[in-house]
Amino acid sequence: MTHPIFKILEQASKLGHTAIDREIGAKIKRQNGFNYDPKSLDPLYQTGEIRIVNGYDPRSRQVLRRLLSTMSSAKNEARISSWFHRSLASPSWVGDSLGKRSGPPEAALFDGLTPSQAEAHAGLMHAPMGILCGAPGTGKTYTIARLIKYWKGLGYSVKVCAPTGKAAQVLSNKVSCEVKTIHSMLGMTPGSMPEFGRDYPMLADIFVVDESSMIDSEMMGWLLESMSEQSGLVLVGDAYQLPPVGAGSPFLDIIRSGIIKVFELKEVKRQAEDSGIISLAHALIRNKKPMMGNGVEFVRSPKLSELEAFATNWWVENRGGDTKIIAPLRSRKF
Repeated sequence: MTHPIFKILEQASKLGHTAIDREIGAKIKRQNGFNYDPKSLDPLYQTGEIRIVNGYDPRSRQVLRRLLSTMSSAKNEARISSWFHRSLASPSWVGDSLGKRSGPPEAALFDGLTPSQAEAHAGLMHAPMGILCGAPGTGKTYTIARLIKYWKGLGYSVKVCAPTGKAAQVLSNKVSCEVKTIHSMLGMTPGSMPEFGRDYPMLADIFVVDESSMIDSEMMGWLLESMSEQSGLVLVGDAYQLPPVGAGSPFLDIIRSGIIKVFELKEVKRQAEDSGIISLAHALIRNKKPMMGNGVEFVRSPKLSELEAFATNWWVENRGGDTKIIAPLRSRKF
C-alpha cells in the first residue's frame, strides 16, 4: 500500500513544488483527508525514498527550514545545482579564448542596440555564462541572435535549443544556426532517457537555451547534466511569465540565487503602441494601471455567468477566428 506522504508530495508537485515544508504538507493533508503516523516515515528515510533537504534563502544566504522531497525531485534539484558548482569551479576555456581571440570590442558591435541590450552584449560576448531576461518586446531574441552571430564569426560552435517545437521554429527563423527542441537535442523519445550525461556530455563551445522559464526542474536537470561543464551557457527567458507546467521553477531560482550574472532588458524594442498586449504586460510588471485601447478592453462583472455569456457571444460573433479564451484556473469547464 502506498504511503500517504507520496500522495501529498504528488499533490504538491501539481502545485509546482519540488519539496514541501510542514505548513504545505499539513494543508494538503487536511484538504485531502490523509492521515499517518509521523514515525511511519522512518523506513522511507532509511531507504532514501523520501529525502530531507534544506530550504535556502538566497537573499540572506541562510538555511531556513527542512523540507521533504521525493528521491527523484531531490535528484533533479541536485543535478542543477551541482552542474553550476562544477562549472564555476572549473576553468572555462571558452571564456578565456573568446577574450584573447576577439580583442577589444568595436563600437559597431553595439550599433542599433538599446542601452540594456548593449550591456548584455558586452557582458556575454566574452564570458558566455549568464541569464538574458526581459519582458515582452524588449528584444531578447534580437540580442541573442546578435551574440550568436558574433560567436560563430569567431569560429565557435553554438548549440541552441528551446522547450517546445513552436518556440524552436520561431527562434530558428531569426538566428544563424539550427534550433532544436530540448528533447531532440538530448536524443530523448517518450519514456526514454537522454543519450548524453555527465560521463558522455554534448560537445559545443556555447549552449543557448531559449524560453528557459518554461522548463521544469526535471528537464533542466537532464539538460545541464548532458552539457560539458566547461561550455558556456546562456539561459534566455521572461522571469515574469507563468511558471512551468511541471514541478519547480529553476529559471527563477537561478536568477534569485545570484550564482551567475543576470542581464535584464528594459527598453521596449517593439513599438508598444502597435501592441496592446505588450503595453498591458509592462503595466502589470510595474504595478501600474494598464491603459485601455490598442485592442485591450476590460469587461467587469461580478457574476461569472455574465462573463461566460460575454465570452460565448464574442466567440460566436467572430466565428472562432483568431480568438482564444484563457482562464487562470482549471477548476471549471467552459
